[in-house]
Amino acid sequence: MNNNVVYRIAKALQERGTAVLRFNFRGVGRSTGNYGEGVGELEDVRAALNFMAVRHPGLPLWLAGFSFGARVGLQVGIDDDRVSRLLGVGLAVRMFDLGFLHHPRGGKPLAVVQAAHDEYGDRDEIDPFVAGIPDPKRLWIVEGATHLCPGKLDELEAALGAAIDWLDAIGP
Repeated sequence: MNNNVVYRIAKALQERGTAVLRFNFRGVGRSTGNYGEGVGELEDVRAALNFMAVRHPGLPLWLAGFSFGARVGLQVGIDDDRVSRLLGVGLAVRMFDLGFLHHPRGGKPLAVVQAAHDEYGDRDEIDPFVAGIPDPKRLWIVEGATHLCPGKLDELEAALGAAIDWLDAIGP
């Protein structure tokens, strides 16, 4: 939760008036538990959504995630009726099965922000991958950047801002 990309995602959302929760998955940093093979981490995302729903009743819930966080977060967000918007950053298409994104998701808009030279899914891979995702969806590319966007964090934040603005404007 403390890497520069996750921080910039939270910052971009917060600057637009969104309540934000960053958290570590089980066994990461000072969190308790052990790695749950991707299944336990789905539970972590559900617990975070439940926390935000109680903390901010009546407000729409968005779900954003980076890399592995996008993998598990988007899967939960698609299935949770409380989630209205989805933001995936640094989709690691070389590492994880993200095929679930190619299935209908009830009209929930999905914004994807990807580094042009991402080691886990560069432009040549992400363009056709996102093309196969049902609408509404949109892709932003951070030129000259790799997965963690070193030296390109301002450009990442600008792309995140544009993606968030698009998600906000797309309507219910």
